[in-house]
Amino acid sequence: MHIKVLFNPEDGRLLGAQIVGFDGVDKRLDVFTMAIRQGLTVFDLENQELAYAPPFGSAKDPVNMAGFLASNVVRGDTELWHARDYPENLEGARLLDIRTPDEYDIWHIPGAENVPIDTIREACADWDRDEPLRVYCAVGFRSHLVYRALVGRGFTDVRMLSGGSSTFRDYYDVEPLDIEDIGAPVISYAESASTETETAASGVLEHIDATGLACPGPIMALSKKFDSLNRGDEVEIQVSDPGFKADGLAWAKTNGHTVVDIKPEGSGFVAVFRKGGATVGGPAPGGAALKKKSMVVFSGDFDKVLASFIIANGARAMGDDVSMFFTFWGLNALRRPDFHKHGKNPVEKMFSAMMPKGAEALNMSQFNLFGGGRGQPGSDGTGVRPEAQVGADLDRGD
Repeated sequence: MHIKVLFNPEDGRLLGAQIVGFDGVDKRLDVFTMAIRQGLTVFDLENQELAYAPPFGSAKDPVNMAGFLASNVVRGDTELWHARDYPENLEGARLLDIRTPDEYDIWHIPGAENVPIDTIREACADWDRDEPLRVYCAVGFRSHLVYRALVGRGFTDVRMLSGGSSTFRDYYDVEPLDIEDIGAPVISYAESASTETETAASGVLEHIDATGLACPGPIMALSKKFDSLNRGDEVEIQVSDPGFKADGLAWAKTNGHTVVDIKPEGSGFVAVFRKGGATVGGPAPGGAALKKKSMVVFSGDFDKVLASFIIANGARAMGDDVSMFFTFWGLNALRRPDFHKHGKNPVEKMFSAMMPKGAEALNMSQFNLFGGGRGQPGSDGTGVRPEAQVGADLDRGD
């Protein structure tokens, strides 16, 4: 669904709301109507407790998400640019598409560079900090993360596209592959995908129900399913997104898959795709094995956090793609000792003071001995190797 909210930029008071979409539009609009009548603000929308059950509503409801974004604008945590600003108000700015290469190849705003979100830190290292940067993704979540990363690295003029490319395409009423090539340079920091197109059917047919998902949801669901299939396997997908036909054709062409059938059904389509390229566990089109590892780090004990990095480094040394997800007490390992968040209430400040700041402030899980347990000599002769150095080693694949 597309949600538009109007609010007072000074105090965040909610003034109006509009929604376009499928199931659940009326439910959310009722909430906005009540909020306007009661004189609530976008900050109140952040904290609204709405009914939650996976089949009917997410833990963070779209109403909450609208409140989060609007509150970020009021607080100054996010600066936006809008579809109507293109292209005149973007003159002299660097336009960054931080989506995946698959999404970029399906459709992108003319003149945009493809800098996937997981490469942004390395890519921006030598950029001019005063150059205007305009960032976008599909709906706005990833571009917010990139916005904060760039601002935190000293870039002075950064804005993210309100509503992402999904809203941009609706604003200009364009579909993928319909925009003319204006000759703008295409700069990609990712490897190109396979172009193999013909594969014999294996007889395996999987099914995906992607109704209710908007772009790029159906494509991402299709891509994830293909990761677990062998070459020649087929997937039948049912979608309600009216723009899926062009998206699906472009995705299949870019990745070397075959479109077996695609036909309209309701507001969307039913399509069958056949996988080309690699076999599960076998070599990818470029010859590399597809190996990935994901780790959840939830402990705040120094030795357990360090062990997580050791395991991750070992996996990286063997050529695996490693992701580490920090949560609960594990988040303390990522805290900056010199960082102070303004605007905290007394209770938040108390908990902040109680929690360790950074990996070097963590305690051992056993035999801490009032801090003496961490005193084993390290590479510098003063103590255990700093966690920041371990993280740097992981980035280099050491």
